[in-house]
Amino acid sequence: MTHGSGPGRVYGRGDRTDEYPQRSARGGALTVVITDPPRPRRRGFALITLLVALVGAGGVTTYLLAGRPGVRGTDTPAQAVEGFLAGIYDAHDPRAAGRFVCDQAHDDAEIAQIVFQVSQHEEAYTGSRTTWTYPPIPTEGRRAAADVTLTMTTANEQVASRMVTLLLVNDGGWWVCDVRTV
Repeated sequence: MTHGSGPGRVYGRGDRTDEYPQRSARGGALTVVITDPPRPRRRGFALITLLVALVGAGGVTTYLLAGRPGVRGTDTPAQAVEGFLAGIYDAHDPRAAGRFVCDQAHDDAEIAQIVFQVSQHEEAYTGSRTTWTYPPIPTEGRRAAADVTLTMTTANEQVASRMVTLLLVNDGGWWVCDVRTV
């Protein structure tokens, strides 16, 4: 028998010793195996860890399958286009515009940057306003593309136009997923 901290440790009289009789591989003789005492079980910690992992995994799965909780897209592609553009050009509110952006393309910092640039551009031309027009939006299954003409008019009636295409997807309602300049 050995003294030390490894397997086969012998404990003093005050220590707990766990002995497990085992049959020898050579015959019927019994040998005594002395091992370290078992650690106390921490079921509470393990159970809490498991519950947190399950709840977290369930939340992520729900988010990925259903999108943003409690948020539904619009009924038509035109409503998504109107909401998105109004959030940017009328309200100058990234959160308002972001309500119409699909999960795959939703980037709060990028939307805020777009709204900031629009605000800066409009401030450079006092009294300017931006309007938009687009023809009926054709849909192809769950996808659509809106060809939008943005028109900025200044206080002294100078006009500048720009074409953009908004790509939309129907995923629990219609969402704007990409903006491309033409």
